[in-house]
Amino acid sequence: GLFPIGLATLICQAPCMMSPPIRRAITGWLLKMNSRGEEQQASTVAGLMGEYTAAKALEVGRATFTGLPFSGLNEEDLSTNKDTGLNQRIVPLQPGGCDIFMSHSWHDTPSVKWEALTKWAANFEATNGRELILWLDKACIDQQNIEASLACLPVYLAGCQQLLVLAGKTYIERLWCVVEVFTFTRMGGNLD
Repeated sequence: GLFPIGLATLICQAPCMMSPPIRRAITGWLLKMNSRGEEQQASTVAGLMGEYTAAKALEVGRATFTGLPFSGLNEEDLSTNKDTGLNQRIVPLQPGGCDIFMSHSWHDTPSVKWEALTKWAANFEATNGRELILWLDKACIDQQNIEASLACLPVYLAGCQQLLVLAGKTYIERLWCVVEVFTFTRMGGNLD
């Protein structure tokens, strides 16, 4: 129940318990205990990330879940992680209502990412008969409250139908990229 999860979360946040092997073991234990679906597993991972408990991360993540219509994005938006007004183009969504969670490194070449994403979006539209809705960090994370929004990252990932990885040279060197892939696999995601 909630007591063991709260206790394990408290233990994970204690400085003496921050070693990676112990943190992995406790995370695995929590996920096995709390295996009531992708969203619940994601909220548990989010709770371990700091800002919120698992329950609070799930609550906030659901309330702040948004997506960006592909037509609201352009190549210049992918050239910097600085605000380019994308937050003004997002739409509120219910969890499960976003087509893809776009995982990428801001340090990789924007034109290469844009070319791959454009092809992917065109294929999606041809197959589904509608515009792609994507989750992109700088659009869908509250830029005025980044720390709190990042704590909900696993919940946002769980709210998307697919994970699209635009992996360039620096992708595996970026912590948040690794966290996204870790969360995806812990929720039962597969390479397809």
